[in-house]
Amino acid sequence: MFSKLSVKKKLLILTILFGVTVIFILGIEKYALTKTMALEEAANSSVMLEVDMLMLRRHEKDFLKRLDLKYYEAFKQTHAEFTERLNQLSAELDELNQSHESIAHLKKVLNDYSTEFDRLVAVELQIGLTPTDGLYGTLRNSVHEIEDVLKEQNNDELMVSMLMLRRHEKDFMLRSDAKYIDKFTQTAAAFSSEVSNSYLSDSTQRQIQTLLQQYQTDFIALTDGYKTVGLDSSSGILGELRATIHQSEGALDVLREHIKEAVPRTIQRYEIIVFTLSLLLAALILWLTNMISRSIIIPLAELSKVMQNVEKTNDLTLRYEHKGKDEIADMAIAFNLMTASFQQLIQQVMTSALTVSAAAEQLSVISDQSKKGIIEQHSSSEQVATAMNEMAATVQEVSRYAAEAAEMSKNSNDEASNGQLIVTQTITSIQQLATQSESNAEAIKSLQVESENIGTVLTVIQGIAEQTNLLALNAAIEAARAGESGRGFAVVADEVRTLAQRSKESTEEIKTIIERLQNGANQCVKTTLEGKKYVEATVSKVGEAGNSLTEIANSVKTILDMNTQIASAAEEQSAVAEEINTNINHIAHVAEQNAESTTQTTETSQGLAGLAADLQKLITRFRV
Repeated sequence: MFSKLSVKKKLLILTILFGVTVIFILGIEKYALTKTMALEEAANSSVMLEVDMLMLRRHEKDFLKRLDLKYYEAFKQTHAEFTERLNQLSAELDELNQSHESIAHLKKVLNDYSTEFDRLVAVELQIGLTPTDGLYGTLRNSVHEIEDVLKEQNNDELMVSMLMLRRHEKDFMLRSDAKYIDKFTQTAAAFSSEVSNSYLSDSTQRQIQTLLQQYQTDFIALTDGYKTVGLDSSSGILGELRATIHQSEGALDVLREHIKEAVPRTIQRYEIIVFTLSLLLAALILWLTNMISRSIIIPLAELSKVMQNVEKTNDLTLRYEHKGKDEIADMAIAFNLMTASFQQLIQQVMTSALTVSAAAEQLSVISDQSKKGIIEQHSSSEQVATAMNEMAATVQEVSRYAAEAAEMSKNSNDEASNGQLIVTQTITSIQQLATQSESNAEAIKSLQVESENIGTVLTVIQGIAEQTNLLALNAAIEAARAGESGRGFAVVADEVRTLAQRSKESTEEIKTIIERLQNGANQCVKTTLEGKKYVEATVSKVGEAGNSLTEIANSVKTILDMNTQIASAAEEQSAVAEEINTNINHIAHVAEQNAESTTQTTETSQGLAGLAADLQKLITRFRV
């Protein structure tokens, strides 16, 4: 059944089946848990229904006690929530196959309860929620009209009878007892007689009798409303509400008990289902495991038996035949191929053993010939070693001279480098001198410009002196015209003219000095610029000298590198010569070892021939 499947697929089938079984069982348990939790949720919903029912009764009591319509609205809202929760619970139980007739009964009871409460509220509205509303308001208006008339007449006896009527009215409204209706009727009849027998006028008596009749009618209508509502908890609408609410309590108890019993019953049913399916799947897995195990173990045992026979009998012609496409069939094919390979190998070994035996004899002859050639090679190697020693000595002397030349080149290179450094420093100093000269030239140019500015100022001063001289001359002329009175002014004008003349002479001297200063500044600028040119030429020449030193240093460095390479080459040549000498000595030593190895090879060839004979004896033990 499973012979065409691989072992991997067989084990995979078992694993998948086991996984599917576990998943299936877990799924059933999950489903059972979901249903159980749904039942528990339904049980909680039934408890919430009871809470909602209590809230309905609370709103009913609050309305009856306070006669406030907000409690009626709260009642309707709670009733809607109760209905929604009940419908949801009914749907859940239908889904769980746990529906019960108590739900339909509870819906009917709830609707009846709501209808009866609506009737109760309507009657209470008719009666009047406040003393001024409905029948109660009409009754108060009627009695107040009678009281007003009696107050106008100032009749105390009738007022006392009227108050007795009000007392019976209040007693009825407070105690809801029908006996106060009879007392009210009797007192009203007595009050009517008193009115008829009173000293009041006929019109007043008729007015009071009419109002009394209206008062009695309103009171009877009010008492009828109270009777409709119920004078106690067992009569009227209140009695119907009590009976209905008791029915709802019974229906809720039945529903809650039904759900409570359904939870363990459902759990037990799913436990039986899980247990039964687990047994069936376990039996299936055991059966498949047994079949797959047999399909693996039996072929393995047969293959092991064949292997043991091969090991005991050394019969390489034995084969294992297995029909199938699994790994065991692959092992059987591999085993058969392996024994066939061993069979072929041993046959080849037998052939090779004969060949080795013949080759060993030939090897012995060749070894003798090799021994003679190695002795001749050893003699030649000694002669070559002597010549290489002489060449190594010569190479070492060349290497020493090359090293000395390299040292001298290195010293020359160092001196050239120092000279190049000094030239570089000189160039730097001259460049700094050129920069300083240029700065001096700029300063002298600035001085020349300032001296020209001073000349301009002197020209202005000279003009002022000439003007002053003219003014002094004019003043002297005017003083002469003035005669004796202008003599003092003439003296002053003469002094001013003298000062102007001295200013003019001083200005001329300053001008002469400034011109000499300007000529000297121009000469300094010219000299500085020529010095700058000489410095720049010097920098250029020194730079060329530096470049020459650089080229010399590079040439010396090149010579140094070449000497170093010559020394290195000489050293390498010396090392190679020594290595060749060493290798030749090693060749001579190896030749001696080869001579010894040739002797050993001869002995080994003889031993190999003996081993080939022993191998032939061992191979004959196998059946091929």
